[in-house]
Amino acid sequence: MAQTPVITHPAHGTTAVGQTPQLRGMAHPGYSVSILESNKPEVALAGGVADSNGNWVIDVPLPRTDWISLQAICYSGGDQSGWSAPITISAS
Repeated sequence: MAQTPVITHPAHGTTAVGQTPQLRGMAHPGYSVSILESNKPEVALAGGVADSNGNWVIDVPLPRTDWISLQAICYSGGDQSGWSAPITISAS
């Protein structure tokens, strides 16, 4: 099973700069990473791929400026991770 991703930046409870903050984290190396709104897991807001060390950086266009809870999930082929712990941020 794939390693559960971790969102390392921005910190939970912070205000991101702009409507498209950059999220960073760790996931299973080489796996696709999707960022989703916690209460709407069927719609990915953005995605990317973890590098060979498992690091990923994804610019996420936020659908609104108030507080939003985000989670990450990673997958490759039929293998899918569990959900990351949620972070809650707002856009400035």
